Amino acid sequence: MLPHNYFSPGDIPLGPISNSYNSNIHGTTSQVSSGYASSCYASSGYASSGYASSGYASSGYASSVGILPHRRSESLQLLNTGDREMMDLQRKLTNYRGTLTGKKLLKEGVIRKCNRRGAKKEVYLFLLTDVLLYTKYNEFTRKYSVAWELSIRGMEVVDMEEGGQPVVRNEPLSFTVTSKERAIHLVASSPEEKDEWIQALQRAISDLLLVHHHLTSSKLLPGAGLGSRAPVWVPDTHVTACQLPLCNKKFSLIERKHHCRQCGRVVCSGCSVERRYLIYLQKEGRVCNACIKEFSGRKSPGDAHFKDPMERDETTVMSGYVKRLCGGKTEDKFYRLLVNKTLYIYGAHQDTTATHVMMLIGYSVQGDQGGYRITLTHHQDREELNDSFITTAKDYERWLSALKAASRS
Repeated sequence: MLPHNYFSPGDIPLGPISNSYNSNIHGTTSQVSSGYASSCYASSGYASSGYASSGYASSGYASSVGILPHRRSESLQLLNTGDREMMDLQRKLTNYRGTLTGKKLLKEGVIRKCNRRGAKKEVYLFLLTDVLLYTKYNEFTRKYSVAWELSIRGMEVVDMEEGGQPVVRNEPLSFTVTSKERAIHLVASSPEEKDEWIQALQRAISDLLLVHHHLTSSKLLPGAGLGSRAPVWVPDTHVTACQLPLCNKKFSLIERKHHCRQCGRVVCSGCSVERRYLIYLQKEGRVCNACIKEFSGRKSPGDAHFKDPMERDETTVMSGYVKRLCGGKTEDKFYRLLVNKTLYIYGAHQDTTATHVMMLIGYSVQGDQGGYRITLTHHQDREELNDSFITTAKDYERWLSALKAASRS
C-alpha cells in the first residue's frame, strides 16, 4: 500500500515536497526527505528514496506506471550528463517520436542540402550514435522540425565521383550521404567543414559496425536488397538525355526528366511508365524499364544499375567541362579524351551516350593562350568535322598538350 501523500506520475508537483514521512513497505522502512534530489524518479526506479530496496524497482513498478522519457518529471531527475544532453535535445525537437535514451550526440550544425535541380537550402543536422536527424529550424518556435531520420547502420558517404568529379556539378565541397531510407547531397561551406562532417559520419559508421562486429559489409545489412534501400538520385544537371542506353532521348521542355525510385537514374517518361511497391517508400514508386526486368527476375540484382562514362573500362587521359563554341555562342559540354586517341563529347558527365565522337589522328591542334581557346581542325578542313572550345587557365596547357599528343599518328 502506497503512502497517503504519494503522487502519481501524472500529478507530480514541480516544487519540492515540504514534508517527510515514514512508511513500511514490505517490511522495509524508507525515509523521504524534502525535494526531489534524494527521491528522484530515476530510470531504474526510486533509486535513492528507498524504493529500490523495497522491491518496487525490481518488480517493474516504475515502468508499469507509465513513466515516459519525454515527461518533464524525468528531465528534472537525470542521472548523468549524457542523459541531460539527450533530454535537452528532445525538447528542441517538435515532431520526433523516437526515443533518445542511451544515445550520444556526436556532431551538429548547419549545412546546405542540394536538391535534384541544383538549388541549395540550409538545413540542420544532428548526428547521433545510430541515427542522423535531418531537421529544419523554425525561427518562430525556436525549435527543430525533424524531416528525415537516416539510419547510421548501412550508411555510406561518397566524397567524390569516379574520375574526380564532385557529386554535385561545380560544387567541390559537396558529398553524398546514402542510407536505406534516403540519399541526400550536402554542400559544406569550407573544405574543413566538409572533412569534419565526412570524418564524423565515417567514424559513427565504423563504431556501429564494431558493435555489430559480425557484419563486415553494408551488403549484408538488412534492407540492402532490391527495393529496400533508397538510391542516390542523379542530379538533373548531370544529364541531358535519358540514361537508358537503348533510348538516350534528349530532354526538353516537352520531354521532362523523371527519376527511377529504384536505381536513381534520370529517365524519360516512356522508359518509366510502370510502378512497383518499394519497401523503403512503403508505397508504389516510378521504376524504369531496366529495373522492371530486375523485379521480374530476368536480371540478377545489381545488373540494372548503370555505369556513367567516368566508370568505363577505357583509360581516360583527361576529362572535364569546357565551353564549346557552336554558331557564335558557347555551350557547357563534358569532354573526355581516351588513351585510344578518341575524344568523346557529352552534354553532361553522366550521359550514357556521347553527342559527338572524334578520332583525333590527323587533326591539327592550335591554341590561343590569351583566351584559353583550343581549335581542332580536320585535315580535310570540313567545318562540320572541326571543333573549338574554351577551357580554364588551370586546364589550358594540359588540354593542349594532351590533344596534340593524341593527334599524332
